[in-house]
Amino acid sequence: MAVHRFSVHVPNPDPRSALVRLRLRKVTPKRLAALALDMPPHELEVTSAGITQDPCAEHGPREVTLKLAARSSADVFVVIGTAAPPRRRGGAVAFDLVDERGNRPAGGVLLACIDRPGPEAPGSVIVPKKPCPVVLARAPYPVAPQSDPRKPAGGPTLAAGGTVELVAPLTNPRKTTLSGVRAYLEHLGVSDASFAPLTWNVGDLAPGDIFYATWPIMAGTSTGVFHASIVVTSKGADPVRLDGTLRVGRKTDDRPPAGASPAGRRLAGRKRR
Repeated sequence: MAVHRFSVHVPNPDPRSALVRLRLRKVTPKRLAALALDMPPHELEVTSAGITQDPCAEHGPREVTLKLAARSSADVFVVIGTAAPPRRRGGAVAFDLVDERGNRPAGGVLLACIDRPGPEAPGSVIVPKKPCPVVLARAPYPVAPQSDPRKPAGGPTLAAGGTVELVAPLTNPRKTTLSGVRAYLEHLGVSDASFAPLTWNVGDLAPGDIFYATWPIMAGTSTGVFHASIVVTSKGADPVRLDGTLRVGRKTDDRPPAGASPAGRRLAGRKRR
């Protein structure tokens, strides 16, 4: 017997509340084989499978409904119990966690339960069919609040307990204009920093243009290098994640970061060549 526990982040980047229906759907062995993942060939027996918002729970229903406020998110936990088939060493089984909003599929994630002797195989990323072409013009960086987002100042490290704006310079590498571009900060990994959950409705992004998306960040007490996940999407394309880092060092003093300029805030929402 084994218990497989997954943590899934469910965001709502829209400016209105959302009713989210999450349900578990077992993946057929034929479809699982077609994914060509490194998994044992035998199917595990499923003893239980459920969704919960309690990180310590061992059971839950296969379907839940969440009401998310505008520009908010929630974490859910999927707990799946399995048993190896008789006279077999190891096996695999998978579930789709389906995300439906307005009675239409809005996304989801594949959760694979694997039981095998020896070390685990490295994870693999499933590439979207039509990924959004927007990329980072350079790695995300912090600036002082209300300062010019085009000009990094004060170094790449944020002092613990300090406040900055994290800047993601988004650009269009294509030769045609992208429409309906949107971006939001999904999470900051295991950091205890907090941020304002706002979505940038960029609109049209011409070839070579740069849009400086910013998010206010309040660092916590944890120090180190943390991963930032920025989600971008555009019309007719699937959302993709752009990865960055947030460096938090020890607090040195209470002086405001250098380079603060209230007049520079106007530049954050404009496209720049």
